Order: sequence, then C-alpha cells, then structure tokens
Amino acid sequence: MSKKPILPNFGFTETIIDKEWQGMPEYNQEDLTSYKQIIVHFDCEEDIRAFEKLIERKITTKTRSIWYPEAKIGHFADKRYVDES
Repeated sequence: MSKKPILPNFGFTETIIDKEWQGMPEYNQEDLTSYKQIIVHFDCEEDIRAFEKLIERKITTKTRSIWYPEAKIGHFADKRYVDES
C-alpha cells in the first residue's frame, strides 16, 4: 500500500483530495544524492594538476564539484506525463 503524498488540504476534506488522486500514476522518487561528500583543499596549482591526473578528470577555476567516477547527469526538464487516451 503506497503512502499518500503530504499536501496542504486548502480547506478541502480528505475525501475530495482522495478523489482527485484517483487514477494518478504511481511515482517513486529515486534517491540520487551522493553517498559521501568531502572537501579537498590544494596548496597550489601543481597539486590540482596532480589530482587531475590521479582521477583522470579536468578541474577548472569554475569547477565547484565533481563526481567520481563521473556521474551520468539526467535531464528531466523536457519530460512529462501524458494520458494514454
């Protein structure tokens, strides 16, 4: 049995909310967060370049974070649910 989403009821009774959710597709959000996050400090540019070679990834002045191994980033802004009828 799936849990109902926690929504403010905006003054509606639970019965009305239940009717609105009837027939909606089941959706389970996969946890895409990282297992562990660490901060790495470098003394100099030379240390950054050595680290790049070690992990076989490029680090620029704009690099704020990286995944190791490199993550496949999903793009979902152009996805939507459509009614089959």
